Amino acid sequence: LASGVSLLFEKGGIFAGIIYGGVYSAMVVTGLQHGMVPILVDGISRNGFNYISPVSGSANMAQAGAAFGVWLKTKDKNTKTVAASATISAISGVTEPAIYGVNLRLKKPFLSAIIGGMAGGAVAALFHAKSYAMGGPSFLTLPMFIGDPGNVWYVAIAFSVAFIVSAVATYI
Repeated sequence: LASGVSLLFEKGGIFAGIIYGGVYSAMVVTGLQHGMVPILVDGISRNGFNYISPVSGSANMAQAGAAFGVWLKTKDKNTKTVAASATISAISGVTEPAIYGVNLRLKKPFLSAIIGGMAGGAVAALFHAKSYAMGGPSFLTLPMFIGDPGNVWYVAIAFSVAFIVSAVATYI
């Protein structure tokens, strides 16, 4: 898996962001995202950055956006409460409550999050967004993307696109 993802980002361009951004949430469901840690560490130690964290962060923010879309749309008070807290948690980088408590359970929001992750991943790959530190990529950890001029803004745009696309797709 690690070798395949490395090759994907070396040769894939924008398609790497689309593919990885779409697959990352499924990787979280199965726990495979932990297998990426050595690649992230290797990229930062060899190059001073990695291209993977901005894309995985976009998938994280897409989960937040989907949970937010559920919060906006649902009439059920219990679901609304769970979706609100899951949105806050996912914006902070902990997506499991959004994935298991809301999006995967309702199915369509999870698919909307995949679409949002693909959109945000495409933006991150298009701008060659980089991570200069290790951590759970989220809006709260934007300082890990400070480096090249404009890079943190590229990441913020990618995260925002992922959030908005998945929230709108979920709401619709």
